[in-house]
Amino acid sequence: MMNREETRASLKSALTSGVQDNILAVVDSLALDEVETNEMLIDLTNLIADKDLVVAADYDLDVVLSARYIADVETATSATINS
Repeated sequence: MMNREETRASLKSALTSGVQDNILAVVDSLALDEVETNEMLIDLTNLIADKDLVVAADYDLDVVLSARYIADVETATSATINS
């Protein structure tokens, strides 16, 4: 079993590799004016990805609600990714 430091190092390596290989896109901020699935869909379509994982620093209810009905899109917070 891997300890926490090894797990974080592996995650960091996988994310870095994904960005370098253009498999993963990193967006600094994703601000939605209101809960709007169509607006979220347009934003994610511009990233050209088959599946999306939206990771926010903090829990953002507007983002979660806007993404909930879009196929192949999941939301998470950075706290749940690092645990």
